[in-house]
Amino acid sequence: MRKGFTLIELLVVVLIIGILSAVALPQYQKSVDKSYTAELSVAVAEMKRSMQLYYLANSEWNSHPEELDLNYNLTNCRDKGAVRICGITKRIHIEGGNIDWTIRMSSPYEVGIYGMRDREIQCVAAKGSSRADNVCKMLSGKAAPTGTAGNGANVYDMK
Repeated sequence: MRKGFTLIELLVVVLIIGILSAVALPQYQKSVDKSYTAELSVAVAEMKRSMQLYYLANSEWNSHPEELDLNYNLTNCRDKGAVRICGITKRIHIEGGNIDWTIRMSSPYEVGIYGMRDREIQCVAAKGSSRADNVCKMLSGKAAPTGTAGNGANVYDMK
């Protein structure tokens, strides 16, 4: 009597593990994307709310993140030209100037949310990034982009 497994048995086990991981990995990616999308949508809503409160209190627009009443612990604030950049989390950063603001989500998503005062907000997905497109689709509720930016990135208008 021989001890151990045959080559066929081992190949069947590897095949079953491969099939299970092929099914599970895309679902895992979707759930991670949904969690980051939820975090990003909360950041956008918080930014809009805090800019409106700042305007009501001061009768002028300003979006330097540390001057706004944000419910975030901002980290690593630094000046980059006329723009002030602060981190909300490891992946999400706020960039603010005098009138407009940007919330960026870094790799692998490469998504930017752009707003100017109380005007329309846009989600811009990096060119060729299906994950960035998925995040913008979830945030905007639109199935297709409403336009493209000069660099070929997809633009989604948000409510």
